[in-house]
Amino acid sequence: MVLDEDIVEAVITGNIDAVKAWIAADQSRVNDFATFPGSEMKFTLLSIAVTGRRDETKLSLVRLLLANGADPSVCHAPGLTALYIASACSSQGEHTVDIVSTLLEAAPLSSQISGGMTPLRAPIVQGFATDGEFDIHRERDAVEVIKLLLRHGAPLDDYPNYSGDRPRFSADASMREGETKFPGLAQNEAFVEAKALISGVRACGGSWKSYCRLPHKQILRLRSLLSRGRARPRREPILERDILEKRAAAAYRSIVFLCKLGDNGIVWKILEFWQVAR
Repeated sequence: MVLDEDIVEAVITGNIDAVKAWIAADQSRVNDFATFPGSEMKFTLLSIAVTGRRDETKLSLVRLLLANGADPSVCHAPGLTALYIASACSSQGEHTVDIVSTLLEAAPLSSQISGGMTPLRAPIVQGFATDGEFDIHRERDAVEVIKLLLRHGAPLDDYPNYSGDRPRFSADASMREGETKFPGLAQNEAFVEAKALISGVRACGGSWKSYCRLPHKQILRLRSLLSRGRARPRREPILERDILEKRAAAAYRSIVFLCKLGDNGIVWKILEFWQVAR
């Protein structure tokens, strides 16, 4: 059945009392669809709730709908799931990451897929400003959402059953193309971090867990070299012109510190407090 305009308006405006009253009257329709003039797409109340400004009220509304039977896997093709919409990081508000996390806790990521698209499409394509007017808060959200999606098993490429009109999506290829088209992204620290993250996961076969374990192996390898007196830092970076050079300089200083300290147990302390899957 098609949802009434009143409940749709209540969700759009964040009128929690009206939504509670509607649910109390007939909870069975919580996964019905709403339509909008001029569009063939249909959306659930949950999908509508994650649009617009993602403030505390919208987060509470998402939790209310989920607690009363809203199913985040429900989607009317060619519509989008709530997870895909929320992951776009294209709206204002401080609770985008909280909303994405809440949806991922409510149902497996694999059940919240739209048209065979990897949900990584959303934050990568829409999470970073291309006009030079960087929004630090929004773009940090994009990085955190990318991490959340990877942690929950999002693939770097579209699924084999992708049914869209556009070419199949590849996360790392998309970021390279974006940087070529919009050179200013190379100075966007959040974008650079996300690009390195995606590249690292790709190098580990697309596995988030393998990617997280890689630094552990590198630290253990460094400890082995330290214990044998064979650890030698590479030549100190001379310039720190951009983000990558600054990170290389920071890494160099860390290696120098460990070389001076030797194998005094600090490596084990680092690994003891390092959560692999985070």
